[in-house]
Amino acid sequence: MKTINVPVTKREMSSKASAIRKAGEVPCVMYSAGQENVHFTAQLVSFKELLYTPGLKRAEITVDGKTHHALVKDAQYHPVTDRLEHVDFIELQAGRKIRADIPVRTTGRAMGEAEGGILYINVPYVKIKAMPEQLREFIEVDVTELDMNDSFRISDLSRQFPDYEFHHPETVSVISVETSRAARAAAAEEAAAAAAKAAAEAALPVEAEVAKPAEGAEAAPPKEGEEPKKEPGKEKE
Repeated sequence: MKTINVPVTKREMSSKASAIRKAGEVPCVMYSAGQENVHFTAQLVSFKELLYTPGLKRAEITVDGKTHHALVKDAQYHPVTDRLEHVDFIELQAGRKIRADIPVRTTGRAMGEAEGGILYINVPYVKIKAMPEQLREFIEVDVTELDMNDSFRISDLSRQFPDYEFHHPETVSVISVETSRAARAAAAEEAAAAAAKAAAEAALPVEAEVAKPAEGAEAAPPKEGEEPKKEPGKEKE
C-alpha cells in the first residue's frame, strides 16, 4: 500500500476553523485507541493524492517530532462549493485490526464479454477488517474465467483473501457478467407486449354460428307480424 506524506501543523484548539480554512488549510483530527486525539491542520493541496486518486492510501503524519501512520476515516466537504473542510484520521496500531474500505479492481477479460456480455462491478468498495500490514491499495480480482451470467461473490473473495474479515453477506455479487441493461429492458418490453397481445386476443368474443335447420326439417313458423320466408327455388303460385 502506498504511503503519502502529509505535512501538518499542530493545531491550537483556540484557533477557529473558519480562520484556518480561510488561510488555505484544513482542520484535522487523528483518533487513536487508548490515546488522546491529535488535532492539527494541513494545506489543502496536501490531500490531492491522498483523497483524489484511486486506491487506499496510508498517510504519514508527524506531530511534535512523532511520526504516525493513519487512514482517512472521514472527509467532510462544503455542501455548495464541494471544498474540503475537515478530515478525520484513524491511527494504524501494530497488532490491532482496523476497518477499511478497499476499492475493487479487475484484471483480465471475462469470457462472457466475448459473447456480448458486459462486466459489472456491483460493489466498487468492499468493507473489511484486517491487521495494518495486511492492507492493500486495491482488491484485485481476475475475471478471465467469468462466463455469461457468472458472478464473483463475497464468498469467493473470502477464499482468495483468508486474512480479511468481509463485512458483507457471503452471497453478495461483487462482479458479474450479464447482458446489457438496455438489452434486458428491450427484452422485458418485448415480452410484456407479447403477453398483452395474447391477453387481448384471448379476450376477443367468438362469433356465434347461425344454426341451420336440418335437411327435411320444417322451418320455424314466422313470428307475429313477420312475413313467411320463401324457400329458395320456389315461387309463389
